[in-house]
Amino acid sequence: MARRLLLLLTFVLLTALLIPSDTLAAPLRAPVVRTLDGSGGLNVGIGPSLVLDAYQRPVIAYSDTSGTALKLAYCDDPECSTWVANKVDDAGTGSYASLQLTSAGLPVISYRRGNNLYLAMCATPACEPGSVTVKTLDNRTGGTVGGYTSLQLDANERPILSYSRTAGTNVGLWVAYCSDADCASVTLNRVGDTAGVNYTSMKLNSSGNPVIAYEAASNVRLVTCTAPDCGTFNAFQIIDTGGQNGGDISLQLDASGLPRAVYYNGDSNEIRLLLCSTAACTSGNRSLVSLPDTSLSNATSLVLDGSGNPVFTYGDLRSTANQLKLTRCSDASCSASLTTVLDPVRTFSTSLALDCAGNPVVAYYAAIAQDLKLYVDDSSGCAPVPPTPGGSSGNADGSGSSVSQSANTPMLPVASPACSWAACW
Repeated sequence: MARRLLLLLTFVLLTALLIPSDTLAAPLRAPVVRTLDGSGGLNVGIGPSLVLDAYQRPVIAYSDTSGTALKLAYCDDPECSTWVANKVDDAGTGSYASLQLTSAGLPVISYRRGNNLYLAMCATPACEPGSVTVKTLDNRTGGTVGGYTSLQLDANERPILSYSRTAGTNVGLWVAYCSDADCASVTLNRVGDTAGVNYTSMKLNSSGNPVIAYEAASNVRLVTCTAPDCGTFNAFQIIDTGGQNGGDISLQLDASGLPRAVYYNGDSNEIRLLLCSTAACTSGNRSLVSLPDTSLSNATSLVLDGSGNPVFTYGDLRSTANQLKLTRCSDASCSASLTTVLDPVRTFSTSLALDCAGNPVVAYYAAIAQDLKLYVDDSSGCAPVPPTPGGSSGNADGSGSSVSQSANTPMLPVASPACSWAACW
């Protein structure tokens, strides 16, 4: 018996010695926070819009008020250890940016410059100088147009976007529909509502028709178009009434096309979750969930995980907090949730994505430093390897020299590999 035990122990020891050390104990990578653009000025990084490309590399469109430009930050790898920040449009401050990537990974960005609505289309993944085409979509005189843009690309990669007109004639919610992927021509339609509109968030349903959540007259509203250009639409639904409702609204559609949205309710000083049981979200077919510990919060950004459960980021602005937070719901109705502090800084404007393992990637505006920051949890290593290196690395001013990763700030510890988000949260 003793001899058998000795042989067994010898076999286990020899096996351990033969297996590479990185297989036995793969290093755990803690989440990191990076400052992608400070540029030495004020208000750099307001209103970020984040998308992960096919290789899980973060791509972010944002406004640089001090440099009066619309910019794009392009990461060379999923952890964004090197990156470039290029000016997409420096003819004026590009605000209310909304970013999508084509199937080839090329950025398309809607935004407002001055009082007009524009669309930028890049011929390279990092929007290098000379690769950008800018088109004017709406430049009606006598008013302010192009606020709160929300962009999607349809199955043929035609840009479709919602936006607001907040002054002058034809005030209300509008949709711009491009005739093709190059937006050779554009159709503009007002979508029913003539109230002053803020905070639009749009998705396309399975028919390619826009579904839009927005704030108008301090109420949360939702409208479903019955045509891709919103030339026809259903009556808008008033979801939540009262004062100061609908701030920073963020919409998603679940696998069945049912709307889910998070927004700030100013009456009760809390974040609320809208759950629709029908696509039209008519009265009696929707519910509102008040989310705990979200008083004095803003900058909501919502995604649905692989199980259809809501996950959202927000800025907790209470004087005792001032934190970037992430909340994960335990189920589709958010009957329970877990909130985590991602970065203890005062935060405005967040944009959330989940990587291929369901880990959060967040672009946000740090209000005190007035910088664009990025939170990345790339602990899974699930990203596919690109066939060639990514975009050019460069400075935040687009000069093209390498950016050091010395700005990395390690944050929260990563959970044990045996404890995935899905299993533990």
